[in-house]
Amino acid sequence: MPRGYWIGVAARQHVMMGVRDGYCMFAHGDHRAVEKLGAGDLFTYYAPMGGMGTGGQIRAFVAIGTVLDVAPEAKPMGNSMMGWQRGARYFEAEDASIYPLLGHLSFIKDAQHWGIHFRKSLFKVSEADFRVIAEAMNAAPAIALLEDAKT
Repeated sequence: MPRGYWIGVAARQHVMMGVRDGYCMFAHGDHRAVEKLGAGDLFTYYAPMGGMGTGGQIRAFVAIGTVLDVAPEAKPMGNSMMGWQRGARYFEAEDASIYPLLGHLSFIKDAQHWGIHFRKSLFKVSEADFRVIAEAMNAAPAIALLEDAKT
């Protein structure tokens, strides 16, 4: 099965919990969302805010990784809620502001209304768009995986 390339949208605070603990979760822990990704798929997180309704605007890609070959599992999220997650390996990377990328991402057709795309919790993108983001994040390991896929 070909590798998939994904963008998840979440508050930076929530993304960093996944980075710390080695998992990815999308759409507030919805099982259907995390099942869309396959082992070896690459993903990045776009964070509009620092926290849920707090932390100020970030508007940057803040983490990048790959899905491990483990089945989704339900884990406690707090407030007696369960959320579905998958194991993930994150790559060293830098935050990348969305603004310099607006003219380089093919899924953004209208730079004035770019935010509409990030109202979804998870969406698939092309390899070319993922490469633009990975390069902006200086994520050498992710870029190396993209290069390996070409050979």
